[in-house]
Amino acid sequence: MKELPQLEDIQHVVWLQTAFLGDIVLTTAAMSIIAKRFPACKQHLITTAVGAKALAGHPWLESILVFDKKKSMRQEFSRLKQSLPRTHTLLLQPHKSFRSSLLNRYLGFPSVTYRETSFSCVSTVQVPRVAVLHEASRIGLLLEPLRVPREEIVAARPFLPVADSPKNQVWEKFFQDRTRKKIGIAAGSVWGTKRWPIESFCALSRRLTEKGFDLVLLGAKEEQPLAAQMLAAVGASRNQALDTAGVTSFADLRWIFPQLDLVISNDSAPIHYASAFNIPTLAIFGATVSAMGFGPLASKSRVEELQGLACRPCGDHGPQVCPLSHFRCMRDLSVDRVYEAALAFL
Repeated sequence: MKELPQLEDIQHVVWLQTAFLGDIVLTTAAMSIIAKRFPACKQHLITTAVGAKALAGHPWLESILVFDKKKSMRQEFSRLKQSLPRTHTLLLQPHKSFRSSLLNRYLGFPSVTYRETSFSCVSTVQVPRVAVLHEASRIGLLLEPLRVPREEIVAARPFLPVADSPKNQVWEKFFQDRTRKKIGIAAGSVWGTKRWPIESFCALSRRLTEKGFDLVLLGAKEEQPLAAQMLAAVGASRNQALDTAGVTSFADLRWIFPQLDLVISNDSAPIHYASAFNIPTLAIFGATVSAMGFGPLASKSRVEELQGLACRPCGDHGPQVCPLSHFRCMRDLSVDRVYEAALAFL
């Protein structure tokens, strides 16, 4: 087993992060510490194709390498190894999967991961993954062996650079009108029990436009039907709603988010995008709880979730369907409550 290199000998840091998009964005908080403390150190990221697009052009990254999990592991491992500097390199592994640990072992760099990581024994140093911390801070714990104090780790925030205008005249005209505040609404999630009912989002959208706010509907291609329902609910005020669901690139999102006055989102990646641009955030939690470490980090943020339900949380991510069939964690969260919380920001 290799020893951890001395700080003055580290010239490259490789991040091995192939988790969900939100986790990848949150990793930039720890990257900020390295960029500040060790400015001469070059940072490299091994991530997913989605992560590579989301962090493309990030000023703290010397290179981004895509780990294609659908291809032969042997070929991918070999290709990645050939693409990375071989000396004065430290690997940091926040992704806890067995496959990531195998890649860690194959690359052969001195490395740091969590004690809770599958096959963690391949790493030079294992640190505890402190459950009570936010995920951005838990990732930062990998820097403690580099003598970074925990206070600095907890204070770090994710960051994404603002992208250039996408040259979309409709979008540009919509955002040029600053007479009304712009509210981004993300009604989707990969996990069914993380989604506040679309009927509730429709009612909320209608009330917000009637109050004089503009809406920007956010989401992936799979969430276009949700955006269409919200547009229909807004009705006569449709000129106050911009539907971007399923038609935005990651660069587009890095242009849109900084222009929003508020983001309202389920427990999903838009929360962390808003945090990366410090946009006020209203997060809605159902099957999961914010105490699990994935709440908003914007300086102005709020979480709406029902307290006192013994069945919460019902999983790390939340299943597709409520295991008890009542789905009270979301159905009992009223439109009035979320609407009043939104007005408190605006």
